[in-house]
Amino acid sequence: MPCPHCDAEIERELAASAAPTCPHCERALAPVEVAGFWRQALAGLVDLAFLALTAGPIAWGLHRLVDPLPLAPGARGLDLALSLFATDFSALLLRAGPVLVLASAYFMISVAWAGRTLGQRLLSIHVIDRHGRAPSVPIVGLRTLTQLVGTLAAALGPLWVAFDSERRAVHDLVAGTYVVRST
Repeated sequence: MPCPHCDAEIERELAASAAPTCPHCERALAPVEVAGFWRQALAGLVDLAFLALTAGPIAWGLHRLVDPLPLAPGARGLDLALSLFATDFSALLLRAGPVLVLASAYFMISVAWAGRTLGQRLLSIHVIDRHGRAPSVPIVGLRTLTQLVGTLAAALGPLWVAFDSERRAVHDLVAGTYVVRST
């Protein structure tokens, strides 16, 4: 883990000391507690429910307005799921596009404006950069884009929190951000 002041690598055990300071630049280190997997996962589920209640109906209304052809007419269950693999990508994008845009806007605006989403607020966690401050708008944009791609890739991006020693998802690793517990 790098020092937020001089970028030197510091040992994780240093955080357990009473007044942690960087051994290289001798500046004080602010103690933070990284949010765990289950807390982040529950915040994600709250955000997913919020998006289902808000972005879902808007996307459904747009879908009804445009009235595209059915993806797999007459297919149900497993046949419908398997037919999605044979469907043209542009047709899938036409269906999923509004939801993806609305979800991206939700994550980007809420993290850039308040440092956290509704789910993160309810679970007392927020997003910081490596210096302990709220991330800048370009960093939030990069984080949101990577979060969207990582979630579409079988949710492997957010699930990486369970395997990372610093409890960071792929989008946090790419953007250089951390999800920490609020004080």
